[in-house]
Amino acid sequence: SNVSVKDGMLHLCNTTRVKTLDAVKNPEKDVWVQSACVSSRGRIASYGYYAARMKASRICMTSSFWFQGRHTEIDVVEQFGLSVKNPEEKMLMLMNTHYFPQGWDTDKATPQRWQMPTASGETFHVYGVWWKDEKTVWMYHDGQKVAELTPGGPFKEPQYLFFDTEVFVWEGLPTIESLNDPSRNIMLVDWVRAWKLAKKGNAVEKNRATR
Repeated sequence: SNVSVKDGMLHLCNTTRVKTLDAVKNPEKDVWVQSACVSSRGRIASYGYYAARMKASRICMTSSFWFQGRHTEIDVVEQFGLSVKNPEEKMLMLMNTHYFPQGWDTDKATPQRWQMPTASGETFHVYGVWWKDEKTVWMYHDGQKVAELTPGGPFKEPQYLFFDTEVFVWEGLPTIESLNDPSRNIMLVDWVRAWKLAKKGNAVEKNRATR
C-alpha cells in the first residue's frame, strides 16, 4: 500500500501507525516504520548502463536505486534527503559496491561520495551506473561521470534491480511527524532506463535497449 504510480511517477511512501514512541520498546530494533520496495521479477541486470531520474524523500530514511545478486551488490545511490546524525549527506551522492560470497561478515565494500550541486530531496537528479565488466563500475550524476569503483571481487552474476526506502539506524531515526507528512515522506522515481553495448561494424557503441 506504500507503493503507487501517480502523475506518471513511481511513489514510494514511508509511514507509521504509531502515535508515540512510548509504545515502542526498542525503536532501533522493533518494527514501527512502514517503508516501500519495488524490485524486478528476476535477475535482469548485467553489464550495461542504467540510469534513473529520482527525487529523495526529505526524512531520515534512504531513497535508493540499487542492484543485488546472490553475493554481489551495486548501490547506485542510497540517498538521504535528511539525515539526523549526518545532515551534510543531503548534498552527497552516496555510492557503493558489496562483495560477500561468504556472507555479510566478510563483506568487501567500496563506498564513495560525491558532492552534488543541489540536495537530493530538493530536486530531481539522474543517477547512473555503467557496469562495464567484472572489475569495473562507473557512477554518473546527471550524465557526468563522478566515480570509478573496483569491486572487492569479480562481479559476474546477474542482479535484481531495486528501488526502496529503509531506516539506517546509524543515520538516526525518522520522526513520527515526518512519517505523517506527505510533503516530505515520499521518494519519487520519474523513469528508469537501461542500455547495453551493441556492435556496429568494427565499432562498439552504447545503445538503449529498454525503457
